[in-house]
Amino acid sequence: MAPSLCRERASHGVARACESKAAVYSSEMTSNSPKEIWEDWAREDPFWAILSVPGRDHGRWDIKEFFSTGQVEIREVMTILSVKGIDIRRRRCLDFGCGVGRLTQALAEFFDQCDGVDLSDTMVRRAREFNEHGEKCIYHVNEAPNLALFANESFDFIYSNIVLQHIEPNLSENYVREFVRLLSVGGLALFQVPSAYLTPLPASLPGDAHLATVSLESRITSLVARDPARLRVRVRNDSPIRWPAAPSIKLGNHWRSADGSDVIVADDGTSSLPCPLDPGDETTMQLVVDAPTTPGSYVLELDMVEDGVCWFADRGSPTLRIPVHVRPSSRHVRFSRMLRSRLAARRNEAASKEHRPHPYAMYGLPRDRVVAAVQECGGRFLEIEEYNPAGEGWESFRYYVTK
Repeated sequence: MAPSLCRERASHGVARACESKAAVYSSEMTSNSPKEIWEDWAREDPFWAILSVPGRDHGRWDIKEFFSTGQVEIREVMTILSVKGIDIRRRRCLDFGCGVGRLTQALAEFFDQCDGVDLSDTMVRRAREFNEHGEKCIYHVNEAPNLALFANESFDFIYSNIVLQHIEPNLSENYVREFVRLLSVGGLALFQVPSAYLTPLPASLPGDAHLATVSLESRITSLVARDPARLRVRVRNDSPIRWPAAPSIKLGNHWRSADGSDVIVADDGTSSLPCPLDPGDETTMQLVVDAPTTPGSYVLELDMVEDGVCWFADRGSPTLRIPVHVRPSSRHVRFSRMLRSRLAARRNEAASKEHRPHPYAMYGLPRDRVVAAVQECGGRFLEIEEYNPAGEGWESFRYYVTK
């Protein structure tokens, strides 16, 4: 939840994969190009950029676990198609917005050839490094506003999920047209894109509202490395302003070095305020924190945060700091000391620079524009269903298109 010019939306679970870094589109969006933003994420934390599951940022995704989520998703998709009676040929498929190949490799279980395409050179390079299917999975960098690198009717199946929502509407509409062009006769394009943002963003709290007292109701002195811990935390509104029960007002934590001087893991866990809180009132909140990866002594720091605005500490509110000893797990014992050292050095370096890539924008492409684009290109709809991995406040659909 590092503050940005646009408010960020938190995501929960694999289905809502990218929203915690995704800023709702605004005229105040960063001037960085989409390619620059995705390249930055690909270098910094590519798995988290693709699947922003709480507790998996800062390189904490296990590679095998990460790719297994792709297998689960694609197997579920194939089961859905079977239940709906949609039969497609299994020759060649396209994974649009492939990232590091999480879904491309999963599609290789069902198709003779799988092509992944992505804007980011670094994502594609890493996809090739992770590829376990040889020439069956081919990856392409594409910065063009079209898919002209592929010939007409090249694919029996085109799949895109949580990708078009990060592409500005005119461009995403053109990609939808390209999907129809690339479909073989009788093929299927299955893609998701939000239609509109329906919930207005809450107004920011006044500056003097960012004052709280945070205390711990449950005792904690030590944890096992990488293990989660559920805390009961008491929060009091010490400001003269009533806090609304808005999703943007949260309890969160950082992990600091033993002396408290350096942030080792920023923005670890969060929990939204469960109810409005008048000045002087208190409430108990649940917060799940993940112990740092490297064993040692740390300080667990708890603070309130308003997404996209500030941590309360930035406005002078006191934080709660608790010394915690992190013990090795059996898994850590198996890790080589060199690997642990390199991972810790990279995380410490990133924390010392206080650097995280820019949030990427969320866009809606109205449903009537999708329908018009598909029909104008000779496609037809088998089904349009409500399907929302885009997150709270969005209206979103999944489109089943053939020709």
